[in-house]
Formats: sequence, C-alpha cells, structure tokens
Amino acid sequence: RDRKQQRREDLILFKALRDEFLLERSATPPFHPSPENQRVAPDFSFGRYLCICMGSMISQVVEVSIITWIIFAFLTCIYYFYVIFMNENIFILAWTWVALGWIVFSYNIYFERHLIQVRTGFLQKEMFLLGKVDDKTEADLTVSERTFLNSLSQKQDPKHRLPVWTDVDIAEYIRKRSPFTRWVAPGVPNRQQTLYWFDRKGPRVYLLILQANLLFLGIYSAMNVLGFLQFMYEEPLHIFVAYVVAGTLPFLGIMFFKRHLVAVLSQVCCMGAYRRPNVVSDVLREEKTSRVVRAFIVIYKMRRFAAHAENASFDRRKASSAKKNFDKVELVEVGKTFDAFDTSGDGSISHDEFESLMSNLGAKMTTESLDSMIAMLDEDGDGEVSKEEFISWYAENAGQDDLSEWERAQYLFKLFDTNGSGELTIGEFKRKLDALNVGFSIDDVGAIVHELDEDNSGTIGLEEFADLLHRYYPKELQGSNQNFDRGSGGILGLLFKSGGHHGHGGHSEHGHGGHDSHDGGHGH
Repeated sequence: RDRKQQRREDLILFKALRDEFLLERSATPPFHPSPENQRVAPDFSFGRYLCICMGSMISQVVEVSIITWIIFAFLTCIYYFYVIFMNENIFILAWTWVALGWIVFSYNIYFERHLIQVRTGFLQKEMFLLGKVDDKTEADLTVSERTFLNSLSQKQDPKHRLPVWTDVDIAEYIRKRSPFTRWVAPGVPNRQQTLYWFDRKGPRVYLLILQANLLFLGIYSAMNVLGFLQFMYEEPLHIFVAYVVAGTLPFLGIMFFKRHLVAVLSQVCCMGAYRRPNVVSDVLREEKTSRVVRAFIVIYKMRRFAAHAENASFDRRKASSAKKNFDKVELVEVGKTFDAFDTSGDGSISHDEFESLMSNLGAKMTTESLDSMIAMLDEDGDGEVSKEEFISWYAENAGQDDLSEWERAQYLFKLFDTNGSGELTIGEFKRKLDALNVGFSIDDVGAIVHELDEDNSGTIGLEEFADLLHRYYPKELQGSNQNFDRGSGGILGLLFKSGGHHGHGGHSEHGHGGHDSHDGGHGH
C-alpha cells in the first residue's frame, strides 16, 4: 500500500470526521445536527480528544481481561490436542506455528480494512474524493486541524451532506441480524451502531480483538525464539533460513501495521453513538486552562515591560520577523488571549480596558507606566492597541525573560493570593480567572484544583501553582523556559517528588507533552 497516499487519505478523513463530530448529529431521522448553542466550538481540539481516547483505550488493552485469558486457555487446549495428534513432531509444529502467524497477520489486514470501512460510514456521501487529493491539499492539512477550519462539504448539494450511516435500513438489518449477535448484543441498535461487528458491543469486541492480538504477538515471538528456533537450527541451512524468514515476516508485518490500526480503532470507538462527553469536557477545560496560563504569562510580561518602559525598546521590524517563527495555531491562541482582554469586543484594547484588567487581577500599574506601555505598542497612534499590534509585541517579547520559572511562578502567585495566606482557595482562583474572561465555571475551577491539589487541602499552594504553569506553559515560549531547582522544591524537585508530571507543551494540536504527542493527542 502507498503510505503517502494513505497519509493523504487519513488527513482528509480526519477533517471529515471532525466536521461530523462538531455537528453532533441525531441518530434518528431526519438526522438534524444539534443546535449551535449546544455544540462545541468550531475550533474544538478534535485531535486532542482522539489522543485522550486512544490513551484510555491503550490503558484498557494493557489490562488483559478475563475473557481474553479464557479464550487463550481454550485455544491452548486445542493446540495441546494438536500436538498429541502430530505425535510431537517438532518440525511440523514449528511450521504450523509459522502458518498460524501468517493467519493472524492476514486477519490483522482484514480487521484494519473493516475499521476503515466503519470510519468511512461516518463520512458525508460526497466525501469520497480521496483520489483527487494532491500535494497542495496535503500541505494545507498538515499545518494543523485548526488552520483548515472551512468545512470540506460546504459546496456540496444539501441532500448529500448526510453521512453514509443514515442510508442504513434499520428494519432490514434487524430482520437479518444473526442469533449470535442478538445473544452477544441484546437490544435494538441505532443506525450508527450497525456499522460495527456485534453492533452495540462493537467497540468492546474490537478492544478484545486488539488485546488478544497483542498477547498472541508476545507468545508467538517467544515460542519461535525460545521454542522452535533451536530445533530448526539443526535442520539443513536452507530450511533454517527459510524458517527464520517465514517466521519473522508476520511479526514485522503486524508491528508495521499496528500503529495505523490502533489510530483508526481509536477513531471509530469514540464517534457517533460512542462519543465520550467526559473526554470532551476534559479537552475544553484543558483549552481554557492553556488560555489562562498564556494570559498569566502575557500579564506578567506586560507588567515587566511597563516597569522598564523608560529603558525598553520595541523594534517593529524585528517583531515582524519574530512572528514568522510562530505557527498559525500559536498565533490563533495569542489572538484569543487578546480577545479575552478586549472586553468591549471592538477589536482593540483601550487604556481603560488595560487599567480595568490589571486592577481586577491585583496587578495595578501607575498611569505613567500604562501610558508608556500603550505608546510603545500603539503603532498607528490612535491611543489603542489593535490585535495585530498586540501580536507583534508578543512575538518580539515572548522569549525575553530574566527570571527563572520558579521566580516567575512566585511573581504571579502573589497576584492571586490576595490575603497573603500562601494558599489559593477555589473562590480566590475563580475571581481572578473571571477577570480573564475565559468562561470558567466553578466546576472547572474545582476540577483544576483537584488535579493539582497533591496534599488534598482543597487549596493550591505555590508549588502546585508552579506545576500548573509548567504543565500548560505556551509552546512557543518553551525554548526560553528555564527550570529552577530548589532542592526538594521548585519545578524539577516537584516533578521528581510527584513521580514525574509531564508537561502539556502548550497544548498545540499535535503535541501536548504529557498527555499526547497530540499526533498525535490532546496530541493533538
């Protein structure tokens, strides 16, 4: 199979699946999408969602279920009787074992094709244009899912915008449903579930197949190397070489296709009827938290910039060059930070908006410092800072910092800890977050506190706050991010003490540090 063509197809299919996922379409006629006010935002990190689902799936696969062990025990008994029937002829058993490896390899290919067919069932009916994908389309798609947000189906005839699964004749399917499927998956499936083997139990059956597949792979390689290889070594050289080649190829083939199989499996197991609202909530909270941390860093840099405004300089030509080092996703995220500061929504931040923001956060600035800072950023001299001017300033100053990560955390923590107790309560944290206009609910704040609260005190201490900044530190600033080791404390000390928290790496679509490698994700 042409791997380049497969990559192109996967990119288009990913975008098409994302379009359908965002619509959250009803599984019953007339298959209307959910109301817009009940859907996730158009820039929802679908790649991150898939990465979390994949991580959850892999964690389930690692825990071998009792059903899998029972199946293998049954197959072992069958193999035992086969050994007796063959009078323990090692030569025949060795080649039988190799043949079994080829059978499993062939089944892997068949299983992967089935999964691709299931995935195709979620596509809209005129999305089968994969043969027309060219290098330019691939280049547009590889930047990021968020830089290609226009629906691929906008130019289609409305009657063709329904996905393939809507054509299923549910009455005919139920009539032809096998007794075994009725026994394994009792109840009436919907149209989406009919795409799967054993319909309503489809994802669970697929996980068992993957689990058994991986377990077989370990047993197969162990039996070949430790069991049969030493006996086949005594055979003539050409037979031994043939056995090694024939026995190794299925193993390599299964491993080679496994990555793509797992990726497709994770997609089909969390679409449509198997959508995971709890994972959607986690992704949304992560996106909000990333946005908040970026806002923290921006406020920190603005205060530092304003404090040294008299000696500071802002080279606009240099800023324009620096912007080229940011990818489109990063620029979009910086733009969202600007939107949070622009409370009037008029596309620019006025002196009063800056002053109100800083005051609400407890980061008050003198009028002179604020005026000097705005004057430095205001390129067209209208007395306000536009989004383009803000992004240009951010691009030049993003990597400039003379404080360590720990010192930066201390600086920001003081802004939140209004009573100087050394602990942030949920209420204190919520009030400061509200000033950033990112839409955090009290439940969202509680979830963040619960995630970070290592001592179960119900509050966030300085080290836990520093951990928050470290996990969600903006991707574009990581090159200048400095770890500060305070022995048993500090970021490095905290990481070792807590068993090694992984950084989120700014939560870009294709790399979220500890949670995904975004592409993998949430990465994505």
